[in-house]
Amino acid sequence: MPSSLVARFPLLLSSLVLLSACSQTTSSAETEPREANAPGPMTAEVEKSFEPGVAIADRTELLAWLATHAREGGSGATLKLPIALELRDGGAHLGDAHLGLEGGDQRLTVLLDDSALGVALVDRARHHMRSDGTCALWLEGVWLGATQSGGRFAVSAVRGAIGASGREAASRVYVASGAAR
Repeated sequence: MPSSLVARFPLLLSSLVLLSACSQTTSSAETEPREANAPGPMTAEVEKSFEPGVAIADRTELLAWLATHAREGGSGATLKLPIALELRDGGAHLGDAHLGLEGGDQRLTVLLDDSALGVALVDRARHHMRSDGTCALWLEGVWLGATQSGGRFAVSAVRGAIGASGREAASRVYVASGAAR
């Protein structure tokens, strides 16, 4: 072997060993089966524990409770909210978002900030869209405050679709418990 190659051999060998070790590491999220084309987490996340908050039905009490958990000066409790979404143009765009699944026109309209997700909320919601162009999702994040029509919510995670068995749980909001806040 030429002397320059012999001098580089340990560096090449250590690079190959490191590359091999990194390519064999997978997170538990990557080993779980996924719906085809459904975006998944880029890193394994620790599942938070949540405590029930107030019922969604009483709008005045709900807004007061959300205000006490809102972001102030960059902080705020992590909340898990049941959000009903409209998807427009065959799932290409997000339409209206409402807090809760019941209540018709009386539901609280929520402006969603999905900039922390990495994969847009519309792309995640599209995989759960029903034939009527809607879906219901558990969204985790921070309440940013009230607006005239409802409020603003910064989404940090999508925790899945709300099915028929989850409709009762979706009648209230949830707050992260203890150290998970």
